[in-house]
Amino acid sequence: MDHRQFLLEYAQMLRARSRLFREQAMTQARERIIGVVEEVVAPTVLKFRAYTPSDEPKHEQHLRNLSITEMRREIAKGAALFSNLHWCLRTTQDVSNPVITADQPIIVLGPAGLSEEALTRDPNTWIIFPLCREACLIGNCEKIDTDTEAFKPSGVKWLRGQFFRADEGFIYSPARVGTSPSEG
Repeated sequence: MDHRQFLLEYAQMLRARSRLFREQAMTQARERIIGVVEEVVAPTVLKFRAYTPSDEPKHEQHLRNLSITEMRREIAKGAALFSNLHWCLRTTQDVSNPVITADQPIIVLGPAGLSEEALTRDPNTWIIFPLCREACLIGNCEKIDTDTEAFKPSGVKWLRGQFFRADEGFIYSPARVGTSPSEG
């Protein structure tokens, strides 16, 4: 609990720097109307024109820049997204049964179609953030009975299953854990 704020800010930074966040930011950037300043008429009056991607040879670079700006905005929020949740720390000391992580370091399990804010208020949503091979933070909007406790072996196996369900990317583990949840 002493380092909770720092860990949640770190989780937010990892979330905002993930491949999924970048893809979503690029999709949103593509949906924006982008314009070019054609003339500054007065200090507060500008003439704009909208353009299509074919008008600007560096359009994709501009979109990447917008997505990076969005990522930086998200990181600057600190732990805001996670601050109102209750968190518990699950640990394991068994080196043959480690906590693992993946390219998408934060897993959000909850109802589909909800905004981020609505997800963090839904009691059916669980946010999972592996910290290292021996620990994982788990968050929910409702009070969790224990702040810290050891994982049961089935809990670590379940956690692995969440990461192995990803369609692509890498799984990171300090020990060989198999190639699917059934292999353990």
